[in-house]
Amino acid sequence: MKNKVIGLVFALDIEMKNFIPLVNDIQEDIILNKSIYHAKYLDYTIVFAKAGIGKVNASIVTGIMIEHYNATLIINSGIAGGTQDKVHTLDTIIGSKIIYSDVDMTKDLMHFEYGQLQGYPRYFEFDNSLSDLMKEIDNSLIFGTIMSGDQFVTDKNYVDNLLNNYFSDLDVIACDMESGGIAQVCYANNVNFIIIRTISDVIGNNNQFDYYKLCSDSANKSLEIVKKLLLKL
Repeated sequence: MKNKVIGLVFALDIEMKNFIPLVNDIQEDIILNKSIYHAKYLDYTIVFAKAGIGKVNASIVTGIMIEHYNATLIINSGIAGGTQDKVHTLDTIIGSKIIYSDVDMTKDLMHFEYGQLQGYPRYFEFDNSLSDLMKEIDNSLIFGTIMSGDQFVTDKNYVDNLLNNYFSDLDVIACDMESGGIAQVCYANNVNFIIIRTISDVIGNNNQFDYYKLCSDSANKSLEIVKKLLLKL
């Protein structure tokens, strides 16, 4: 994948700030009121941005990277809240499946499953050909389903309700607020994506304290996996 354009989407400054010193020849474009940076890293052109929190912000930035810069791979790096009994703080996960936690088209259109949008699959999957590569990079990576919705999730009962009623057949290991939008845009444009997240807090386990204590370390750990990935592509 040398000489290709790779998009790197962050939600927060804390997730992006340590990437900036790694790249050369940074240039900034303002598109749809978003600061989009492009720079050289290894043999790649990297397009990167702080999208902001939430699915819409992530979708806007992902679309810009694909449409304006012809990105052939979108990588999302950052933090996530883990589900109990599945992961621990500072575990790094790969979203093998991404499903919406806040989409419900089941009421009148009964053939749709909870989490599924009309015209799209129930969940979005990353390219399985990348799975072996990710395991080669770090055999401690945990693969599983990420629930994505526009809520900062702190309530274990809320999560348990979703898992028990709708997603019991999926190995849900984390919740975030951006990967669903990224995955949907990539799916619609036939572009590969990889969601790399490190667990900053486990939902229901004193998560607010863990989040503020560990968010920086978690963000940096995800970025380390991104750097290893870019060396292997």
